[in-house]
Amino acid sequence: MASTNISGWYYDLQLQNRLTCATLHPNQVLSADQSKWEKFTGEGDPDFPSDYRAEPICRSIINEDFNVSVANSWSDFGGDMLGQMWESIKPLAPYADAAKEMIKRAVEDYGKPENQELVGKIKESTLSRTLADVMIAINNKLQDENSGIDVTDYLNRSLVVQGTRFSYYSGSGTSFGNLMMKFTLFPTFEGKEYKTVDKQLEEILPYCIGKYVSGTDGLTINNENTQKAIDKMIGWQKPPGGFKANVQNVDVIQDGTLMLRFGAYYAITNLVVENANFNFSKQMTKNPIPGGEVLSPLYCDVAIQLRPATKYSDASLRKFVLSRASTEIVSQVSSEMEGCLKAPSSITDYVY
Repeated sequence: MASTNISGWYYDLQLQNRLTCATLHPNQVLSADQSKWEKFTGEGDPDFPSDYRAEPICRSIINEDFNVSVANSWSDFGGDMLGQMWESIKPLAPYADAAKEMIKRAVEDYGKPENQELVGKIKESTLSRTLADVMIAINNKLQDENSGIDVTDYLNRSLVVQGTRFSYYSGSGTSFGNLMMKFTLFPTFEGKEYKTVDKQLEEILPYCIGKYVSGTDGLTINNENTQKAIDKMIGWQKPPGGFKANVQNVDVIQDGTLMLRFGAYYAITNLVVENANFNFSKQMTKNPIPGGEVLSPLYCDVAIQLRPATKYSDASLRKFVLSRASTEIVSQVSSEMEGCLKAPSSITDYVY
């Protein structure tokens, strides 16, 4: 929706401009009595009308470019047993000359008639047959005085056998490099209502930390004394935002997650708050409207780190980075910009 409001703060203008701000949208809200989480009511996001609320819980100015990383995982499989066995005898290289006679005797034993039954079984193994043939070939070279072959030269090499190792694909992962929102809250007016920093934080905090409830929280214990003891000793920490894990975790909108709109072009769904930092000012400001809170912080610097709660497929990745998750928003902004070009004298910002 376009707005003609003029603000004296450049910071406010950037926060209201769709092209320069990032917004965080919930899909669940606290009930009127603050006791439970429920599906949001009212206007839904233009591109996700039934999944996320159109009105964001917070805004920040975009300070960085939109960054996406794709990591493919590849693993090695198999083992080069011949190579490993060859590596195990390589330390004998300095003693190669002394080992010549031992190699000769081993080959002679290998060829004795009484050992042919064992040799026959060994030859059934491709690995054993290959090793035997390699040793016979080395021995033949060693016994040939005119060959000019030095066994040390072979022992200093690394044996490579093809067909024993290969790589296989074991999955892909997607990550986003700038899932952090940094912004400053100031006291402001919404219509005639004066909203302090504390009131603005009241809507953000439940998405950063869940409510702690002590006792059995609705569970009934038959023994009254046990019930009282449990009420004093245990408690429950609820997840922020009313998050609920789903068995289906690929491209499925999870309850209690958030959507980050990065400008008018990019959008990422299924996010949760990983950590949040609040830096309150020591300076106070006075409420200009009598009857309300007299003092409140002048400002609060907020930093919220988000993280994906699900796995994204290639379809979701394309949707996030190719504006397919922002089709309606892009269309709205384009229409507003076209209207401004037709009426350049009008004061119009592209805002929510």
